[in-house]
This record gives sequence, structure tokens and C-alpha cells, in this order.
Amino acid sequence: ETAETIRNIVELSLRLAAVGGGKHSACSTAAAAAQHAWRLEQYQSDLSTTPAMLAAFPAAALTRLSLSGEVKADTLATSLKRLTNLVDLALCQQHHRSPPVPLIEAIGTLRQLTSLSLSTAAELIHLQRLPVQLQQPTVTLFRRGTVNLSHLTHLEILEIRAGDHIDPGSVLPTQLQQLTVGYLHYRVPRPSDQYDIVHVLEITKLQQLTRLTISSPVKDET
Repeated sequence: ETAETIRNIVELSLRLAAVGGGKHSACSTAAAAAQHAWRLEQYQSDLSTTPAMLAAFPAAALTRLSLSGEVKADTLATSLKRLTNLVDLALCQQHHRSPPVPLIEAIGTLRQLTSLSLSTAAELIHLQRLPVQLQQPTVTLFRRGTVNLSHLTHLEILEIRAGDHIDPGSVLPTQLQQLTVGYLHYRVPRPSDQYDIVHVLEITKLQQLTRLTISSPVKDET
């Protein structure tokens, strides 16, 4: 029903826009009024999301957004800056369509956001742009580098996928209580790999850590 409602609103907006001329202002007013009245709080889709659909989301009501289908990153970045009440955001595109720096910067403007699931092929230094109030992020990395999340002073639970992409010098928040480090590649980590990640992330310095999980995907048998 949610998807059908969005389509109806988008189609109505496009029809009004097509009238053009003197009715352009009326179209804008009608679209704004519909957006203000719409009480959609949560949207989840594994289909492609068009710019018109993103524009239809009510900024005042929407608090949870999950997109796993195709979506243009630059358009999404613009829309996120408008959706200032988001508390939960999941962007699960394939790595070749991973969020670039402008999208990470847009996420950084969301001051209500506490839960984030993000796949990124951007330079890991840009993770420092994530909003400081995050409490429970899941970050999938597709590039090697050092990770510095020390600015996330409210962070208590963290999941990082692709632990073998993390280089020495990485810094995690000292107040972490739960940490999961996963591997993207279809292989079972050797004992030395597990020891390395503990050393690389200096996990023994996380004095408040009570739960540590180091995991791997199911081994590829093909």
C-alpha cells in the first residue's frame, strides 16, 4: 500500500506539473500541502527509487528509511538533507554503487540519526563525517585504509564488515560495549587473521567492551 500511495502522489504531481504555465505555482502548493499532510513514518524498498519518489517523502513524518534498490546517489544526498527527522537509515546498494563522499556528507547533517547501515567505497577518512550522535551503525567497507570513529562519543554498539580492509592506526570509540568485525570474502579467517584484527584495532584497550564477535560469511563451496 505504501508503494502504491507513493506512486499515486508522484503521478499526480507529474500530471499537475505537465499543465505548466500559470498553474506551476498551484502545482507546487498542492505538492507541498500533500507532503505536509502525509503521515508516512517508515519506508522500505528493494526496488529502484526515482527522484520524484524521494521528493514525495514527508520530511516532518518520515523517521525510518531503508533502500536496497537502485537510486542515484547525488539525488539521494539532496533528499537526505531535507529528511531531517530520520533516526534510522539503511543504504544497502551493491558496492559498485556505493555512497560517494557527498552522500556521506549528507548523512552527517542528520542530527536525529542514531542507527545507520552503510556500504561505502569512499576513502575511509570520510567516515569521520558521520554524525556524532550515532549509537548503532553497521559499516561495510570496500576500500582499505585506517578507520577513525573516535568522534562518535555516543556509540556503544558497532558492526564493521570487511575487517581485512582495516589498516593499523585505526581508532574506535573507547566507550564501545559491543563490537562485531565481519569479513566480506568467502573464506574462513585463519587464526592469525583473527589475532591481527584484535591487534590492528587495539581492541584490548576498549575497557568497556563486554561482547566481541569476529565472524566470516558462509564459505563458498563452488
